[in-house]
Amino acid sequence: VTEGYAVIANVADVRDCALADDLAWAYLEARAANSQDVRTMGTPPVTRRAPDTWHALNGWPRESAQWGQVTHAGAGQSAFQWHCRALPKVHAAFARVWGTEALHVSFDGFNVMRPAPHPRTSQGWYHVDQSVLSECFEGVQGLICFRTMRPQDAGLVLVPQSHLDHGARAKRFQEQNDPCIEAYIPIDERPEEMRRIAGRVVKPLLHRGDLILWDSRTVHCNTPADDAAE
Repeated sequence: VTEGYAVIANVADVRDCALADDLAWAYLEARAANSQDVRTMGTPPVTRRAPDTWHALNGWPRESAQWGQVTHAGAGQSAFQWHCRALPKVHAAFARVWGTEALHVSFDGFNVMRPAPHPRTSQGWYHVDQSVLSECFEGVQGLICFRTMRPQDAGLVLVPQSHLDHGARAKRFQEQNDPCIEAYIPIDERPEEMRRIAGRVVKPLLHRGDLILWDSRTVHCNTPADDAAE
């Protein structure tokens, strides 16, 4: 993949997407009902049909406030996440990448970003998810889009071909005595690295049910919706 990412269309059909919506909200509502804020303050819990409850004090996942990621309280092992992993076309896509049907996958969680006027998630937290100690291809990440992602919507942004710069990035870090050797490398904290990606960021057009895969060396992040987006 020359660009560092690829889109596989229609890995989830209409019924798959509808079930995904139901399972995601079932997780969010159940988690909210058992949250400390709701239990101690008596606030109404997050409810799918009541957007005025989509706040932290109503049990909205606090870890999602900054980056839109839901990763705690069993999110990675939720029925919603297993539904996504078990979709035949999702399994087939990863199997093709690795050349095997026997896959070992991470259990990270999922992304959910609220529409305006709710608090916006952070933007510009560009990063890569592979240590500079390893320059070769090691990992591929994936995201199934359950809402069509228009330019004004919240979603994933990437820097095409930035995975090809990972080896040079490692050398720059060494020359600059940069101590970061973690798998997560915050590019936004390094002005020189940010200058290198200036003007190169793209937001792929993803339709409901599409899967996007990207090389873990590719610079990427989530971005919030425009203020006017629903």
